[in-house]
Amino acid sequence: MHSQTVKAERTLADDFGPTARSIIAHYYRDVSIEIIGDSIAVSSASVDATQKATDVVTHLLSTYRPTVERTIVPPNPLASGIPLCGCSDRFESLPGFFINGRDWITEIQDILGLLQKHFSDLTGGRHFAVPSVINAEVLAQAGYLNKFPQAVSHIYRLPSDYWQTASASTAVYRSGDESQNLEHGRAALNPVACFHALSKADLFVETPPSTVSIQGSVFRHEGHRHDSSRLGEFSVFELVHFGDASSCTDFFDQLVKSFSAIFSEYGLPIRVATASDAFFGEDALLRRRMQMASGGKIEFRVLLKDNTELSIASVNQHRDYFVRAFDLGTRCNIKETACAAIGLDRLAICLRGLRHDK
Repeated sequence: MHSQTVKAERTLADDFGPTARSIIAHYYRDVSIEIIGDSIAVSSASVDATQKATDVVTHLLSTYRPTVERTIVPPNPLASGIPLCGCSDRFESLPGFFINGRDWITEIQDILGLLQKHFSDLTGGRHFAVPSVINAEVLAQAGYLNKFPQAVSHIYRLPSDYWQTASASTAVYRSGDESQNLEHGRAALNPVACFHALSKADLFVETPPSTVSIQGSVFRHEGHRHDSSRLGEFSVFELVHFGDASSCTDFFDQLVKSFSAIFSEYGLPIRVATASDAFFGEDALLRRRMQMASGGKIEFRVLLKDNTELSIASVNQHRDYFVRAFDLGTRCNIKETACAAIGLDRLAICLRGLRHDK
């Protein structure tokens, strides 16, 4: 029998043991878990199973918090949900990509300005606009290329030599397949805005703990799933926090309260729910169950007229995942990170639906 022990850095909730056993038993049947004081012993006849299960317990232990699940329904006639209305000043150019008119642009800018002002005390006015292109190596370091390869839009270039380029580009249009003439640009369209801040933390942070806000365009390739609310290109406002376990937990709790208050003030019927982000572990279902159980990601979902929900924001506690991925401990003396994001297009769509129904 092989055994490893993981020591908890914080007091364990009463339901941690049953939660951990439930997740581990589903994937590693011969593994046993025993809680001894402030430590968790993981045992199995297999060295490999013991190590994998210990990794799962370690991550679950680092992110665990009581599950959040509640509904914030303001006292108005739309408590049952709001409609998603068409926008007369938005025209689809490609599936998931829109040409936006003056009113839409103004609305997005107004929302962005209000959010910047609301969180200016938290950020000290440190706000940045990130580019639409990111180094593909950053996505690899973050684990995004491995976990979501289908969602990334890579950038390829024709050769820099003019005559070679002219020949290759002509061949592409004639045959439709001249991929051997393309050079990988080592870049991709930005799938996650906060990766710019996380990977370049030394440019954003002087002394942790520190919080900055960022804005940018995000691109996600989701095939046939694109529509007016699931966009291939959308705008985001994000807050990124750099600090330690204590400051990141405070940031997480503060942003859950702040987002709840903001959306309630707007009059949006919101459900606040535990969600998942597939960054941890090797098995997709295991990753989802781990984060759902740990409560490390909270989503804000608008209740719609058709009894569905639309996620418009989230708050995420990364713990030390990106610290290890980008060596932030050595570079910037950062112990943990966290972030919070609002999808500006989805928020604007919901606000228009709210006004329309009123």
